[in-house]
Amino acid sequence: MRFGVCMPIEQAEFIAKLGFDYLEVSAAGLAEMTEAQFADFLQKNEAAPIHAEAANCMFPGSIKLTGDNVDFEAIQTYVHHAIGRLAQAGIKIGVFGSGGSRRVPENFPREKAWEQLKTVAKILGDAGEKYGVTIALEPLRHEETNIFTMQPEALKFVKEVNHPHFKLLCDYYHLISENG
Repeated sequence: MRFGVCMPIEQAEFIAKLGFDYLEVSAAGLAEMTEAQFADFLQKNEAAPIHAEAANCMFPGSIKLTGDNVDFEAIQTYVHHAIGRLAQAGIKIGVFGSGGSRRVPENFPREKAWEQLKTVAKILGDAGEKYGVTIALEPLRHEETNIFTMQPEALKFVKEVNHPHFKLLCDYYHLISENG
């Protein structure tokens, strides 16, 4: 078994000394970097004793995935940029937590939000397939979001999406926090 930790690349040496095998960095953070900042990240990742192998926070909170004002074209553009950067960095797992982005607005039909998120999941899966990155849906605590807080609900969703590059992640902390 290998153990990773969510930390910026600048902490790689310290984390390696603690015995961790890899880092999980922010996908949104990588996507927001300038070309020069991203080149610096790539250099640091290559030189580090352990490397970024996964990326969490797929979307920044400013990109809304549910509600009346969802822009699927903008989402697709962002996803290809973000996942393309993951692939450039050799990161093979992109974690779709992003509780603020996927939160269903108050009084918005949950069924419609579910369908919107399925569209997003297919965009993610297709981009993952193109770039060789697997996307993993992460159920989060109810304090972080109001959809996909329990493993059974998230599993049902992943099965409905039915994409070979869109899978389910089980984070033990979130599992225990939500009792399932």
